[in-house]
Amino acid sequence: YDHLGMIDADYSNDPREIKRMLHVLKENDFDVVLGSRDVRRQRELLGWFSVFINRFTSTVASWMYGCRLMDIQTGCWVFTRNATETILPHLIANGFEIEYDLLYNAWRHGLRIGEAPVTFRERIGESKFSTRQRFKQIIHGLRYVYWSLKHLYEKRYFSI
Repeated sequence: YDHLGMIDADYSNDPREIKRMLHVLKENDFDVVLGSRDVRRQRELLGWFSVFINRFTSTVASWMYGCRLMDIQTGCWVFTRNATETILPHLIANGFEIEYDLLYNAWRHGLRIGEAPVTFRERIGESKFSTRQRFKQIIHGLRYVYWSLKHLYEKRYFSI
């Protein structure tokens, strides 16, 4: 394989979007492309709290990683083979925090990250993302912020 596409299994993303994301990846020489969902549609389907957490974590990630990211909890990703082989050995997440882990490892290894707009539709089935999971995700997000700051410090980009 030359590329890998990944989407959530709840049918909220159209698998055909992968082709368009792949085009964005190739045209812009990205290693990783995240699908960016429409905020109004997110608010309608996910609720204000999920949208708030996503906007907050996306803003922090944009600041930390030096690239504009609007939707880091997208569930819709495309990777080059090199990105896949670089990131996979370093993943430790096994739940909803996988997207933090993917993004952190892409950044940590100097991969080029971009976004492409994607369609977002109502999921099939009940969400397993409980209020408890939402708060756990905030904790996981803070953990990745800590690791990112530690990495920057070790690289001597700035001193804490």
